[in-house]
Amino acid sequence: AKGVIKGTFSSGDSAYFDQRPHSLEVALFSDEAWDRYHAMLDKGSLCIERLRQASFRKSIGRQAANDIDHARGTHGQRFGFSAEVGTDALFANVAKQRAHFWYVVVADCMLEEYDARKHPPLTYKMDFRNGGSHLPADESGLPLMHLVAMLVLAGGAFVGYDAARTSFQEVGQIHLIVLLLAAATVLAFGSISAEWLHLAVYTLNGRGLRWRHSFLPMDFYSDVLSSMCEMVMLFTLLALAFGWTLDSTSIATGQGVGADESDGSKARRGVIPGVGMQLNKLQVQLSQPARLFRRFTYAGVVMACAAFTELTLLFWGRSYEGDFATFHDHEHAPGKLRVLLRVVLGLLFFAGCSLQVRRVSSDPDLSKFVRNLLVLGTIWIAAFPTIVFFVGWLPPYRRHPVIVVVSMLLQSGALASLGYITLAHGSSYRKVSTLKNLGTVFSGGGGGLGGGGGGTAKGNWMRKLKGKVAVD
Repeated sequence: AKGVIKGTFSSGDSAYFDQRPHSLEVALFSDEAWDRYHAMLDKGSLCIERLRQASFRKSIGRQAANDIDHARGTHGQRFGFSAEVGTDALFANVAKQRAHFWYVVVADCMLEEYDARKHPPLTYKMDFRNGGSHLPADESGLPLMHLVAMLVLAGGAFVGYDAARTSFQEVGQIHLIVLLLAAATVLAFGSISAEWLHLAVYTLNGRGLRWRHSFLPMDFYSDVLSSMCEMVMLFTLLALAFGWTLDSTSIATGQGVGADESDGSKARRGVIPGVGMQLNKLQVQLSQPARLFRRFTYAGVVMACAAFTELTLLFWGRSYEGDFATFHDHEHAPGKLRVLLRVVLGLLFFAGCSLQVRRVSSDPDLSKFVRNLLVLGTIWIAAFPTIVFFVGWLPPYRRHPVIVVVSMLLQSGALASLGYITLAHGSSYRKVSTLKNLGTVFSGGGGGLGGGGGGTAKGNWMRKLKGKVAVD
């Protein structure tokens, strides 16, 4: 609750301080005190009575009474001002309980004694700081946290790259799931870096890199990149939940890798009898994500709508940036809808994993992995909405940092976990998934990103590239 207010005040009249008992003051009002101030103003009251409602008051005095530009004779007077806010016990108590709006009034009640048409003009510039820093209480410590997260993520990305490069050198192929995780890692690193840049500039000038202060709104870019990262990871988890890369006896006997499922009369991978037709369609299509957007598909529409909704809500949420009644990006209407979207996708993930548990029940190892995926994936997806719900019980200035730190931990933890199971040769996932067949069953046109390309040099190059990426 402690802070510093510094400012300079100028009067356009060189004789501002005459023989009358002037008292130039800065008054700070909480949102509740401000309502009382305006109620008294509407009813009719004296300036000194209204100022008594302030949570904090500081007299500016006459420190610079002789600062007059005699050459021009009209410059007036400048008054320096500095005050520590929060050392007053009453104010500290109010600030702890009410961290919503704070209003500043610069007043000289003696001006009520003058003719209303002859008031000297008064201009001011004020600098608010939190314990000497431009960062407010709900941003304190976050620059360091983002820097640490950047270093940790960069270190993890290097380890993952080295493991992927070694695997590629051994088998001559890399799986699409590894590329998706690499994309998610780049997006996460970009998001954290952009927010760190915003906070670094905020520390220097008290404005940061936001839409209203910069042509390069890194704060907004950070949110966009973070949302894209979340959508890539959710898409990957949904594909796994609905059977992508998961090997089993049923797959090996005719419903497996490379089967063309565009015709409903042909064999479909893992269709569960007695399950709704739309959910079965979703299961079939999400189990082959590389083919999802080649033509109009039910699953493709669902994922495209989810991504479009996420970005639309993110843009909408920017309109609440100046609303100090909200303390993080999920406390307003679009933010709550984004949480709801995550819950809906989480329910879809749960349904997909539940179907796979039934489908692979005859395979003990695969069944164990799917059950673990169901539990851990559901916990990861549900963790953020749960935190958003409970963080409302914290003091307002603690909500934003908790949301930010938890988001980074969940994002980094998910990337590390998925990176381990896809790249570590001893992981349970590689033992039960089609990744163990890299370099064999995926080779050629059937397992890559597609065929064709013609006989041109460009076509040959594309064909070679597609042959290096296994997609199931």
